[in-house]
Amino acid sequence: MPLFILKRLRDSVIALVLATVLVFLGVRALPGDIATAMAGEEGSPEQLAAIRDRFGLDEPVYVQYFHWISNMARGDMGASIRTGQPVSDLLSTALPATAELAVLSLVLALLIGIPLGAMAAVRRGRAVDHVSNGFSLVGLSIPNFWFGLVLILILSIGLGWLPSSGYRSFAEDPGANLLRMVMPAMVLGIGVAAVLARQMQASMIESLSTDYVRTARAKGLREPSVIVGHALRNSLITAVTIIGLQLGALISGAAVTEKIFVIPGLGKLAVDSVFQRDYPVIQGVVLVSAAGYIIVNFAVDALYSVLNPRIRVAGGAR
Repeated sequence: MPLFILKRLRDSVIALVLATVLVFLGVRALPGDIATAMAGEEGSPEQLAAIRDRFGLDEPVYVQYFHWISNMARGDMGASIRTGQPVSDLLSTALPATAELAVLSLVLALLIGIPLGAMAAVRRGRAVDHVSNGFSLVGLSIPNFWFGLVLILILSIGLGWLPSSGYRSFAEDPGANLLRMVMPAMVLGIGVAAVLARQMQASMIESLSTDYVRTARAKGLREPSVIVGHALRNSLITAVTIIGLQLGALISGAAVTEKIFVIPGLGKLAVDSVFQRDYPVIQGVVLVSAAGYIIVNFAVDALYSVLNPRIRVAGGAR
């Protein structure tokens, strides 16, 4: 197991290094000139030259990358062009809101997706099976922005049950925080629940037809024990994969939802930074999102090795 984890850790480090290269080159491939964005359209040639000299923009790209990654290693992510605030401060302020939204969305998805998919597999052809299929189809088809607007119209404007937008930190006011996170969590969580329900159903159907499940039934085990202790446990490996992929996607892909509900998270910060051409902030947001995705997938691989020893042995043998 340690060898398997070390190999996955090595792969994660390589992926993170490649991510830094892609982020650095991607930001410099954006339309417009960084020096012009910092000086403004009215900036004089002398101002542009001074900015390029100050930030090393006149140096070769590989030298710029080396300086940037060296500063990153020391915790210096630069400063915002627009506000002058350190990028690390902006990220540390925005990350908790995005992390909370991702966790709440995932909890909602788990509470809906796993039970619904499992019951649909056990009761194939019955009402719960049709409900699960319909839910998966609708959940995968509805765009997040449309679903968010519908929830605001119904739950906020129509019924007045929930605030339509805004954010209060959990530490400041837990009740107000959770009320304001209900609709955003629903917007993101329903789509994940739809994916989870569909994959769980397929995995459970496959597990229920395996030899070890038939053997367990032949030994006289009660049906709930067979379903929960054998079929469901094996199917949770599939669920772990989906959860890891979706959690990474939630962390890096909540921009639209955060913008609709005015949540000051990484997604909203990224969108605002793109429109403002705030390149240092864009770099920081994308890199943190990529790092979060890589870390989550490393954790999933580690959990995989616990749930399925065959994967651990196969991974360590390579």
